[in-house]
Amino acid sequence: MEVIRQWAFGVCCAAVAAGLVQMLLPDSSLGKLGRTVTAAFFICSLAFPLFQAVPTLTAELEPFPVEESQEVSRNLELLLDQRLQEQVQEALRTLAQEKLEEMGIEGGDVRIDISTQQGEPLDQEDLAAEIALPEEYRFRHDELVQSLEYQLGIQVRLEYKDG
Repeated sequence: MEVIRQWAFGVCCAAVAAGLVQMLLPDSSLGKLGRTVTAAFFICSLAFPLFQAVPTLTAELEPFPVEESQEVSRNLELLLDQRLQEQVQEALRTLAQEKLEEMGIEGGDVRIDISTQQGEPLDQEDLAAEIALPEEYRFRHDELVQSLEYQLGIQVRLEYKDG
């Protein structure tokens, strides 16, 4: 019975405090915010005994082995690096093919090389495009290399093939 009396006294005090605060609030948007806050305060004071009655929930988790988590992390990082390199290669290959078509060159075989060490971040200097073109375009070698390097932003090596 004493617990109910204490709860009732707390609710009455909260109601008086909330009422006084609401009387002092202006009729602007700040007043609306203040009324919302005091209403939330009053609801919390009403529900406080319920929060105390609910036992606290605890969970015991088995510790995850550090070595195993580090291994999983390394494997995931390697997989992500590999996928990133594959996506960069494909994007650059497609872009190089499009640029060759824009310059009126057909029959080009584009290969993108990535020469980075495993675990090292991918850098622009690690990328190179190797492009095999028909022999008929050899006379435009300097123009093609300069234009492709500018447009792709990586080193370009041209090879020429017969037929």
